[in-house]
Amino acid sequence: MHPLLTAPTDAAKIRDVLKEGLVCHAAYIDTTSTPARPLSVPMVYGFEPSVGTTEVGTLYLHGTKDVPKYPDPSRLQHLVAQAGDSGLPVCLTVVVPDSLIVGRSAFHSSIAYRSVVVHGTARLLKPEQRAAALKRIVEHVIPGRWDDTRHPNTGELDGDESKDQFGTVVLRIDANTSNSTVKQRAGGPTHEDQSDLELDYWVRASPTCPGVTLLAWPRRQGRGGTGRTNMTRARGRAAALAGAAAVIAATTLAAPTAAAEAAGAGGGITGQAPCPEAPEFLCGTLTVPLDHSGATPGTLDLRVAVTRTTAAPRGDLLFLTGGPGQPGVPAMRRTASSLEPVLKDYRLVMFDQRGTGKGALQCPGLQEDMGSSDLAVPRRQSVTDCAAALGPDARFYSTADTVADIDLLRRALGARRLTLDGVSYGTFTAQRYALAHPTRVARLVLDSVTPRRGMDPLDLAALPATARILRTACRATGCTTDPAEDLAATVRRYGNGAQILSALTGYEFADPDYGGVPDILHEAAAGRPEKLQDFFDLVHREIDTATAEEISQGLHSATVCADSHFPWGTTDTPVEGRAAALERTRKRLTAEQTWPYDPKTATGLGSLLVCLDWPRQPVPPTPPDHLGLPHVPVLLLGGDRDLATPYELMDEYTEFAHHPRKVIVPGAAHSVQNRAENPAGREAVHAFLLQ
Repeated sequence: MHPLLTAPTDAAKIRDVLKEGLVCHAAYIDTTSTPARPLSVPMVYGFEPSVGTTEVGTLYLHGTKDVPKYPDPSRLQHLVAQAGDSGLPVCLTVVVPDSLIVGRSAFHSSIAYRSVVVHGTARLLKPEQRAAALKRIVEHVIPGRWDDTRHPNTGELDGDESKDQFGTVVLRIDANTSNSTVKQRAGGPTHEDQSDLELDYWVRASPTCPGVTLLAWPRRQGRGGTGRTNMTRARGRAAALAGAAAVIAATTLAAPTAAAEAAGAGGGITGQAPCPEAPEFLCGTLTVPLDHSGATPGTLDLRVAVTRTTAAPRGDLLFLTGGPGQPGVPAMRRTASSLEPVLKDYRLVMFDQRGTGKGALQCPGLQEDMGSSDLAVPRRQSVTDCAAALGPDARFYSTADTVADIDLLRRALGARRLTLDGVSYGTFTAQRYALAHPTRVARLVLDSVTPRRGMDPLDLAALPATARILRTACRATGCTTDPAEDLAATVRRYGNGAQILSALTGYEFADPDYGGVPDILHEAAAGRPEKLQDFFDLVHREIDTATAEEISQGLHSATVCADSHFPWGTTDTPVEGRAAALERTRKRLTAEQTWPYDPKTATGLGSLLVCLDWPRQPVPPTPPDHLGLPHVPVLLLGGDRDLATPYELMDEYTEFAHHPRKVIVPGAAHSVQNRAENPAGREAVHAFLLQ
């Protein structure tokens, strides 16, 4: 049995599948044969989405006109032409496979997929409408390709028998929620027999790749022999498949080994010696390709630190820092202290991700404007100068590049699998590694989780969460005002919501109780903003200040702009038109989405504004939304005072992760393991890692 979501009236879900699919099967009744017979033809299609809750959009199919030399009255386009204005009833099916579900039993193995079935009517387009429809088909298959090709000529459209050209017809099928259904099968093996759970079989949900077959086998001796022959065959077949998977990985998140070898990178950790700043740990250098595809030459040297563990029965524990832009090696001593109870079982590993630490990307103006803040609004010139300083190499500092670096690090460590412990942005990096290399992850600790799709440039989780967080802190400290209402009144009066959110997000690192903030907001709401301005100055001067070596705003901007999805699309969208798309988004936002702030706050945050003017560049592909984490233990950790990544973000992990354990620590703000006074979070991590 498998969970199956059926949403026959959800236009948005129907559109999502039709946008992602490439081939449909068009089924119809051939009335020219005796008796009539059903036919189904696979066809490339184009899709023009509609906007609204009932209209889905229009699908386009194309084919040649009737060919006198080779008459075939059963062809779909012939039957549609014969039907005239009334059209021909058709059934179109589009399937998007997401992952192979490998269960402990054959009965509980399956495929996770999304599908749409449209029961519509096919009609011929008028000749003058064909070119636009053909453009839709080309753009659906390869976005942007129409402008880089020769467009259809008269012979191809209308026919030229002297050249054996017979012309083209285009069919139109309208889809809506009354004639279309969508189905989604998600998640891993479910409803397994209790006795099967004790079987030592490999089990997981894995991304589907063309031509790749997943295997599952017992890790101990099977019945009827030693199991050696079956294991040998399985390993041989898996090795052969690994080559195909590596080719596919070159276009996704994985790192091609050939690129590292060609660059002389990824061969191991060199120059190992006691860390200068913490000699109780061992430091070295991992050399990785600048460009994991191998197209652009160059290498980067990343610092790596490990504990001097003589035996680590549970393997390597890689701790991933936040930002993006924060190095790992300088935090080694503090992190080791936090994780001390588990370090007899694990070797702790930390590294400076590309563009951080001693190799930090330098953008002095942006660093001065933003410091350690994600949200502070920079000067436009600072953004322009930073993009110019980084140049076209900025595209090599995405999370996908860091994920590829991590797998080279794993190989250099000699580790079969890694346990990943990420904080803040580190949780996003850990997720992306797990999606790209699901068999290389043992378990995941996600502390202060980011949205699973990455940073939300509008921060629509933090905006409403501010009311809850300030009121919780107010009750804990005995304040007598309503800070949420006062914040709303202040934003209405001064229009400074983005500045307030940025300051509050920085201040939580200094005081999770937000001491003094309710009084400051109460004064400002009453028309006395002096203390609020002093608060802004304090946070910028004392809390958010940071050097590039501590947290690189150059790296932060390059990564966020490469990874994120914005109101205008991605950074591969032309700069012209982005501002207009952002303004349209502001007008669509509601008070319910943004209170106690306003829509202008959501569209005026620093990280979003940095990328608004960031030069257009290629961006890495995004994993499918319906692809879940591998079936490994997952711990979600958060604080009830965390404004940077509110604990509401954990809710979306219920379907994304396999039975995650969730711990919310009272009184804790961002980065529970390293900053919370309450030890409950650290104790939960220790127990989880040692269970």
